[in-house]
Amino acid sequence: MNHNPNLNMTRTILIVDDEEDIVELLRIFLEKENYAVREAAMGRKPGSSFRGNI
Repeated sequence: MNHNPNLNMTRTILIVDDEEDIVELLRIFLEKENYAVREAAMGRKPGSSFRGNI
């Protein structure tokens, strides 16, 4: 029996793009693959979306 704790972890990915349609398409695809998705709007620093969440 495999007891690797990483097998049950949800992986989080940050999407940064200035095209809202691209962000939405990527979010839909990645959520279907069981990723937790964060988005950063253009004009904000991508790292600011994860402060305190890493």
